[in-house]
Amino acid sequence: MATDDDADDGPRFGSPLPLEDRLWRHPSEVRLARAIDAPSTAGIRPWAVAVSGLAGAVLTLGLVAAFASIGPAVVERAVVERVPVTPVSFETFAADARASANGSAADRIGPAVVRLEAHSADATTTGSGIVFRDDGHVLTNAHLITGALWVTLTLQDGRELEATVVGTDPTSDVAVLRIRGERFTTAVLGSADELEVGEPAMVVGAPGGRGGGPSVTFGTVTGMGRPVDTSAATLHGMIETDVDVDPSASGGALVDQFGVVVGIATDTAGPETGAGLHGMAIPIDLARAVADDIVETGRAPRTWLGIEGADLDAGRAARMGLDSGAVVSAVVPGSPAADAGLMDGDVIVAVEGRPVATMSALVSGLRRHDPGDRVRVDYVRADRAASCEVTLAELAPPS
Repeated sequence: MATDDDADDGPRFGSPLPLEDRLWRHPSEVRLARAIDAPSTAGIRPWAVAVSGLAGAVLTLGLVAAFASIGPAVVERAVVERVPVTPVSFETFAADARASANGSAADRIGPAVVRLEAHSADATTTGSGIVFRDDGHVLTNAHLITGALWVTLTLQDGRELEATVVGTDPTSDVAVLRIRGERFTTAVLGSADELEVGEPAMVVGAPGGRGGGPSVTFGTVTGMGRPVDTSAATLHGMIETDVDVDPSASGGALVDQFGVVVGIATDTAGPETGAGLHGMAIPIDLARAVADDIVETGRAPRTWLGIEGADLDAGRAARMGLDSGAVVSAVVPGSPAADAGLMDGDVIVAVEGRPVATMSALVSGLRRHDPGDRVRVDYVRADRAASCEVTLAELAPPS
């Protein structure tokens, strides 16, 4: 397979044949031929003309497809960075993370991680953020900027820029900030859906002081779909790791072994784990869904299914032949769940094909959707699998 290095070996082909001896011409040659007295086609075989025309048409369609979006009507190009990634071994990942903040794993994400300083009347809170759109939109924790009068972000190259608050959502601990002036290096956002307990993970936090390399802490995933109680709200569907998240890394990136962001780190720990012993992270799928709503509308509406429930216990799961699920303990009359026919005792196992392991994971997964979305809910009732279509509603904010 050819690589970029092959370009240094020099040309492999001689001079092209004259125009009249070739079946295909580059569009520039066609335009040039029209601009001057083009040779007569007399004597050229009809099949050659047909093949040449077909090849030119295919090329033209390709060029139109490639460049159709370029024009004066374009105001802002796509901004979420997505690139293919190459898996690396556990050993390589660990070595990269432990060696230094300049290791290759950190290099891939470090330029998109910024230092956050939230200035209030009597204090300054320090944390991290992740540039997720190249127009300057930044993901971080909502609790970091609560009560802030102004916020500054420091890039890895040492530049300090004032940020505006686009919006916050305390119920998910997600906030979106924006810095302006240019196009910025973005993080590669992945998905936490396939993340499993025992996988390696790395927290990449803000550069120490003004500029410099990012802070890097290595660990493993120890739990998925966990609820975490905070003073502001219960955070659902959280990723638990054994990384001790420093407050300055809160709002930074939880990165998996493939080098992509799978969560937003937070220094908020629940009573189960104990503060400072384990690091929690917001799944990037939830954070991105909330952030997209904030960018588009300035707020993040919460979807409502209309049930109360609990995690499926291990004994019942074994009897039903299930690994996990969320047990419906009550259905609110007139709710989307009631309208769709869900009943007390049903065990929800998936939403839109995504497995549901816990009640907290169900709440988190529903937040990826918008009020009014129609979603498929898979459940088990009396040991029989079934499914229904539910039209989600918006949860009214507390009065």
